[in-house]
Amino acid sequence: MRKINIPFLALSLISIVIWTIVSLVSLFWNIKNIQDSSITLATAEARANWNKDQAFRGWATLHGGLYVVPNDRTPPNPYLAHLPKRDVVTTDGVKLTLMNPAYMMRQMTEEYEELYGVKGSITGKVLLNPINKADEWEFAALERFDRGVTEVVEKTSIDNVEYLRLMKPLIMKKGCVKCHGHLGFIEGDIRGGVSVSIPLEPYNMAVEEASKALFLTHFTVWLMGLMGISLFIYYARMQHLELKRAHSVLEDRVKKRTKELRESEARLRMIMNTAADAIITINDRGLIESFNASAESMFGYKESEVIGENVSLLTNDRDKGQHDNYLKNYQKTGEAKIIGIGREVVAKTSSGREFPIHLSVSKSVSGNKLIYTGIIHDISDRKKYERNLYQAKAEAESANKSKSIFLSSMSHELRTPLNSILGFSQLLEIDPTGSLSEDQKEAITFIRSGGEHLLELITQVLDLSKIESGNITTSIESIKVSSILNACISMVEQAAIKNKISIIKDDIPEALETILADKTLFRQVVLNLLSNAIKYNKENGEVKITTKATAQDKLRIIVSDTGIGIPKEKHLEVFQPFNRLGADATDISGTGIGLSISKRLIEVMGGAIGFDSEAGKGSSFWVEVPLNNNEYLVPINESVDNTLGNLDDDLSCTSGTILYIEDNLKNLAMMQSFIKQFEKLVLITEKNAEEGIETAIREHPDLIILDINLPGMNGLEALKVLRKADTTQSIPIIALTAAATREDVEDGNLAGFAHYLTKPVQLGELLSVILSSLR
Repeated sequence: MRKINIPFLALSLISIVIWTIVSLVSLFWNIKNIQDSSITLATAEARANWNKDQAFRGWATLHGGLYVVPNDRTPPNPYLAHLPKRDVVTTDGVKLTLMNPAYMMRQMTEEYEELYGVKGSITGKVLLNPINKADEWEFAALERFDRGVTEVVEKTSIDNVEYLRLMKPLIMKKGCVKCHGHLGFIEGDIRGGVSVSIPLEPYNMAVEEASKALFLTHFTVWLMGLMGISLFIYYARMQHLELKRAHSVLEDRVKKRTKELRESEARLRMIMNTAADAIITINDRGLIESFNASAESMFGYKESEVIGENVSLLTNDRDKGQHDNYLKNYQKTGEAKIIGIGREVVAKTSSGREFPIHLSVSKSVSGNKLIYTGIIHDISDRKKYERNLYQAKAEAESANKSKSIFLSSMSHELRTPLNSILGFSQLLEIDPTGSLSEDQKEAITFIRSGGEHLLELITQVLDLSKIESGNITTSIESIKVSSILNACISMVEQAAIKNKISIIKDDIPEALETILADKTLFRQVVLNLLSNAIKYNKENGEVKITTKATAQDKLRIIVSDTGIGIPKEKHLEVFQPFNRLGADATDISGTGIGLSISKRLIEVMGGAIGFDSEAGKGSSFWVEVPLNNNEYLVPINESVDNTLGNLDDDLSCTSGTILYIEDNLKNLAMMQSFIKQFEKLVLITEKNAEEGIETAIREHPDLIILDINLPGMNGLEALKVLRKADTTQSIPIIALTAAATREDVEDGNLAGFAHYLTKPVQLGELLSVILSSLR
């Protein structure tokens, strides 16, 4: 290393001289700034006083002067003697004299000068009052006003006292003509000038104090600078000596680092050769520069065989031509298709066998040389696993689809005979002749109860199957809680009356009225909880519905009963499907899957379900659903009354012809038995859609009841034909079918059915729909 000689003494002297000059320049510059600032502040004070005086004078001018009681200080102004109303007497006999604006301002400035030392004057070349004669400086300012100057500001002396003087022209205004017009001045003329003189002694004292402080500050900083320069020179010498020592140490470190790099390179090569994945490096021309042991094992080449060869040697024949293009395109445009992006490609061994790999390529720079490193993982086993997994998934989906088709078919096949069983049992229950014995009525009740239990089992098994297969769909909307609760209470009211159970519902606060849920699924959950609370309650018991908000911005709806309760050891089994917790040994009907379905439905909607129960003391089941404060609400239809009630009285006044198209003879017989009870209704039946369409066009009935699953043309196709025909397009058409899934109902409503009823139908509901359609 070259020896460095530094003239430290000369450097010290030069630094001290420069620092001294900088300190002096800063001192004088700051003092000059303070002096300029004092003049600026004095000028601002002068302008403020001038503006204040003009505001007072303007007010006095606007009001034509000011009348005051004359005294020794304010005698009548002899220079206003030409004014007829200079002196007036009030109605009370008080004598007043007029002070014109100039007279008033002269007195105010005199008093202001006595108080604060600020002088002020109003003057001009033509004087009304000789006392306002301009001094030498004011006269010079008036001369400059005649040349167009609008403001004169200067530092000067008055009686050997230094003042900052400001003067501006006084322009004649309309109110000034009263007192000065007789001198020949008109509105807009320069009447003279108004000056303000600010004593500079306070400002000069402040400048003097500030200058002293600046001198002390700069002197202190200058001394500190000298100390800093001395320390800098000292440490510079020390650093110079340290640099020599560091040079020696650096040479030792370079030798040591060179040795470490060689060892590191050896370790890196060892890591590459022991890595489980193949690691290959290539240069910017695509030629292989390194090839580790795993790469030798994976591709079947020795390192010596591939060094210097193009890496496309390892790719399959289809991609061989593209590899070099990828590299050239990246180097030209920077657009990465392989580099920096992990991807799956097909490689080829030395024997020609192709196999899948995952390739990750990264770029690095060594000196001026570009190096691309590829890490290669053989994914043959993973691909095999994925194929097996895909095949298993396809088989599972196929099996699930087959199960869904089977269950849907079984639902349809079971609902069709159930329609006859429940329909005829309802007809026997309303037996108008009263010919049934009590034992027969009880037997019919058992038949209907068993049929309804089977229907419930079919529905819930289908629901459970849909949930398990993931095919359930939801339509989350903003709905009103009270409407859902009222609809569900209406649906279970008859069962509650029959079991002598009272239902109590607390009022819901308006802030908790709306929730986000699927209205159909939510109603199903609430209905299940209410049905259970009634079924498993005690005679003369109570069901209570309460609501409250949770900390998670959800609404909790609690259904409590006074029933038999659930033993603690069975709590973990409550939501297991087909587990009735021992109730299957009682006369209480049920399937054991209602709560299991409710749990899954409420969770699909983003909610939760739980319970608290004690044997012998009743149960409290609750559900939580997200609250919503949006104004839009989905209207909730109240439940249809499934009892016949007094609807037959309404139908006694209603007449019409009904065409019923149904291929099942038992269902036809049930409908015939039902309709013949109403004298003014006429029923026509057909067993297929084709004949039914001909009859509808020929007879033009008032109402058509249509099955969906018919031989030949199905009900949906028949509906389209009937809607296109001129003679039938306005006839209300009702679907009565065993196709009862949610999708079936939605398809039917979209197709244009006036009502969509599912088998087995409740006669009360059927009667209500017939009545509304015929009206």
